[in-house]
Amino acid sequence: MTMWYGYAAVALLCYGLQGFLYKVSAKKGCNTAVTMFFFMSTVTILAAASFFMFGEKIKSPGALVILSILNAIFFFISTSCTMEGLKIIPANVFYPVIRSSTGLVVLFSLLYFHDSLSSYQWIGIVLSLLVILILMGKGERRRIERGMRLKAVILLSVAFLATATVTVIVKFASSLKTPLAFITLSYGLNIFISLTAAKNFKEKGGKQITNASVIIGISIGIVNFFGFISLLRAFALYRLSIIATLVGLSFIVPILLSMIFYKERITVARVTGVVLAIGAAVLLGI
Repeated sequence: MTMWYGYAAVALLCYGLQGFLYKVSAKKGCNTAVTMFFFMSTVTILAAASFFMFGEKIKSPGALVILSILNAIFFFISTSCTMEGLKIIPANVFYPVIRSSTGLVVLFSLLYFHDSLSSYQWIGIVLSLLVILILMGKGERRRIERGMRLKAVILLSVAFLATATVTVIVKFASSLKTPLAFITLSYGLNIFISLTAAKNFKEKGGKQITNASVIIGISIGIVNFFGFISLLRAFALYRLSIIATLVGLSFIVPILLSMIFYKERITVARVTGVVLAIGAAVLLGI
């Protein structure tokens, strides 16, 4: 087994657990901003400690700052929309659509990095589009509470685009060879974004810190840190399109766990969407 594959596998498992913890946060009705504050704080502490422990050298501070700011913004958008979206959208609908954003990443890789795409990968992109059409179709939208349908579509769409953007940003960041500095700065910035969001939520009379939000936030931070480190290492060793595709299979983990622990409803459209999403991921990786 090559080194990049091992890193990618670890990232897949970590992000799968992270996705399920998002669902747990949603089911418990946690304040998203508060959960994210403890999530971001945990990662920042772990990354900063590792940065000083290993004495990582920063060679391109300007690029590091720019990429960290971009990553902080889009990751916050992606994560907050995911947590809020899972409060009204089942995991077996939300995650297959979000992971279809890999198709966008592969297209970007084709245009910018000049990666060559096989006929199988083009089929994978088509399957990704089918996943979106099926799971965002009228039949599945009707299963969402009428007053929440527009919100669900907006959250899902924004999370889709933000997730693809974050993947591309992380690929650029991997070339800096300073993963710990990148993580520390990115997540450190998100601490302040989370605090601002939590403050606004409090002013509207929302419930603040709970034991669940603290525990879940810290747990997400731990698995995310190890997943992010593994992902950056994998990106530095191999092609964006292949790594993004393999790690994209992490969506299977929260779907299975949500079905087991939360008894999420299984429909023909959802099964079809999940199968097509898996097929797309495999084909995009060929």
